[in-house]
Amino acid sequence: KAGVFYPTTLPLFCLFSVAWASNFSIISALAWASFGGYVLGRIHGLSRSASALKALTVAFSPILVFRLKHLNMLQAAVWLPLSFSAVKLICTYAPPAKSSASNTLDTEIFPASVAYRSGLILLALCWSMQILAGHPHATCVCGLGTLTYACLLWLKRLNDTRRNFLQNSWPIAKALLLSALISVALSGLQLLPTAELASQSSRGHIYSWDSLKLFPFTWEHFKLFLDPFMLGNPAAVSTASELKRNVMIDGVFWESMPYLGWAALLFMPYALWRRRHFPWEIGVATIILLVLAMGPQGYLYWLPWKLCPGFSLFRFPARFLMPFGTMAALWLGCGFEALLSDWPKKWPSHSQNLASVALLVAVWINFYWTTNAYVTYLPTSIFERPLTADMCAQASRLATPTVQNHWASLVQKKGWKNCQASIISLFHSLAPDSAVFWGIKQNINRTIFEGGMCLTDYDALQNDSVSSLGFGQKDGQKLIRLDSKSRLLYKLQNVSHILAFEKVVEADLTLYETIGETELPGLADPLRIYKINDPKPRAYLASAYVKGLPAMPTYAFLAEYGQEIEYGDFAALHEESERRPQFYDISPQTNQNRAKMVPLQDSEYCHVIKNKPLELKLDVNTAQERALLFTENRYPAWQAELDGKELPIFRANLAFMGCVIPPGHHTVEFRFVPKTFYWGCLASLVGLLLLAWQVSSFWRFRGSLPPASSK
Repeated sequence: KAGVFYPTTLPLFCLFSVAWASNFSIISALAWASFGGYVLGRIHGLSRSASALKALTVAFSPILVFRLKHLNMLQAAVWLPLSFSAVKLICTYAPPAKSSASNTLDTEIFPASVAYRSGLILLALCWSMQILAGHPHATCVCGLGTLTYACLLWLKRLNDTRRNFLQNSWPIAKALLLSALISVALSGLQLLPTAELASQSSRGHIYSWDSLKLFPFTWEHFKLFLDPFMLGNPAAVSTASELKRNVMIDGVFWESMPYLGWAALLFMPYALWRRRHFPWEIGVATIILLVLAMGPQGYLYWLPWKLCPGFSLFRFPARFLMPFGTMAALWLGCGFEALLSDWPKKWPSHSQNLASVALLVAVWINFYWTTNAYVTYLPTSIFERPLTADMCAQASRLATPTVQNHWASLVQKKGWKNCQASIISLFHSLAPDSAVFWGIKQNINRTIFEGGMCLTDYDALQNDSVSSLGFGQKDGQKLIRLDSKSRLLYKLQNVSHILAFEKVVEADLTLYETIGETELPGLADPLRIYKINDPKPRAYLASAYVKGLPAMPTYAFLAEYGQEIEYGDFAALHEESERRPQFYDISPQTNQNRAKMVPLQDSEYCHVIKNKPLELKLDVNTAQERALLFTENRYPAWQAELDGKELPIFRANLAFMGCVIPPGHHTVEFRFVPKTFYWGCLASLVGLLLLAWQVSSFWRFRGSLPPASSK
């Protein structure tokens, strides 16, 4: 999971192997979080030592490190310290409203105005990078955390300056709105395709209030402030051979980890005791964000759920721990700053520096001990060669790509170093997660549950994973058994191979290849590649089809038509205006309008003329009206032509695409034309112009400053 247009993604993944690129992305993200944490401390007036402690806590505490396998979430979270720094500059140095009594500019406010404009530009960049990271929920949570702190700083400004409401509010509101406008425009090439994809995915529906009770930070999790392993090892969920959802919901889960180290237990109370070194807005923001992380149990979560547009699309209230961790680290830095200010003056001057260095080393050891117990499932050799699709001879596909991003073909034409293998592995890896390239065990097994289909309406597999797969042991080896529905879904998607750590026991699966022993600690079994016999081709003619079936969930549909689909090439075509089957819609429905199977005649065929990721050209001959199925996931960017004329595309079998072909000999073409991507590029160009305008005005304004010697 990495945002394609995040600044480090394309250069790293095109110039290096996937393993190197993934780990460089993680290292650079944590380094950037450290830099941002240090800047945030310095902007708040902390000393170098206190800022360094704050930076260390932000970047290497479990709150951030435990999210490293969600690379895009990590990349969004690392911009939190700088976004908090930006709103601090905006709210502290926002100029008052222009006075009508004089048209001359007061030179005393020039430095403040420079800081104000710097904060505006910095905030626009931070929000843009969070959107480009490609994790909408993390972006939303980080943005709400930033706005929470901005509101508290605005209240502090009202209390301190005693100016009227407009004088204090308008400059701040203008900067926030302009930053939001620039960031949305600048990230348009990521934002618009994401919005389009959300409209097609079963994950794009609104969650009910009851469903928000899943994955909060609970009262029981407060124990983890003292000991991160008091409720068990958070890595258990990531290394288990099955998805232990009861552990994720009822017990310890890495998303609910609040541990900030033993230093926080000492210095955060000290900051409260020495209140003159502790701004109240930092403490209030920290508490509010922690309460939001508790979800419905915190009684504040309904505010953004009701008032924030799009907020009801997300679960995982515990993700508010990300902005909480940043603010809590700032609180910790204030406590350490208070201790340094109380340092006995009769002690040697260098003793304070030695104590600071010793403290930083001790905190680093504390975090290393904590996080190392979690990340030990990563390969010991993190820069090993990644598994790519070219290791399977003539593999049709390891999994159906969700959407073949348009930039892929452009990058491949450039002939950049290793880009072909990188893009193949990104598109054709069974797990839609960059973590698969490190060989993370949980993600590999999870793909057998989801089939690499998490962005399609077959996402219902994720909910029914426990019932659809059987687990057992034989001769001391763990076994995984796929049921008929799971195998059928693989075949429907033109999936030819499965990756697995455990042995898969099934009649129509043959062991295709065994990769050598992996370097995962505690893992005895090698990584296996299983071949599925007779997967469906990328495009084929159906023996029968019906239109206008009522919407139904995946398993109800397969129970009704599974046998016909598997043995008779049946196609159920849905208009795009019809309601999509929802993720949690599990009520069975029955359709009485069954289609009559008419086997294909010898004269009927569908031959491939051109087969590219973003283009498919077919030679089709039919004796009667037939449905042509295209096994790519349904997406609006796909267009079809019949003999050069536009051909309507229907949603076929819930998640794929299909067209109705009249009798006769025809040439059918499918092309991927991402209009939202093109509009997004135009929006990003506008955003660049807005950003350039702000930067140029900033330098012009800064150039008008009088020299320091004139004062």
